[in-house]
Amino acid sequence: MAQHPGHPYSAVNDAPKLEALKQLFPERTAEKLALENRPPATAIPPAPSS
Repeated sequence: MAQHPGHPYSAVNDAPKLEALKQLFPERTAEKLALENRPPATAIPPAPSS
C-alpha cells in the first residue's frame, strides 16, 4: 500500500483493515511506514561482460 496508495484495491480492501488495526493496537502503530524509514536502496552494479 505504501508504493501504490491510490490503487483502487488498496483503497477498498487494505485501508479499512489498516485503520481497524490502528484502533485495536495504537501502541504498535508507527508514525511512518517501515518503507519510509529505510535508507534508499543502492543500485546493483552491472554484471561483468565476458
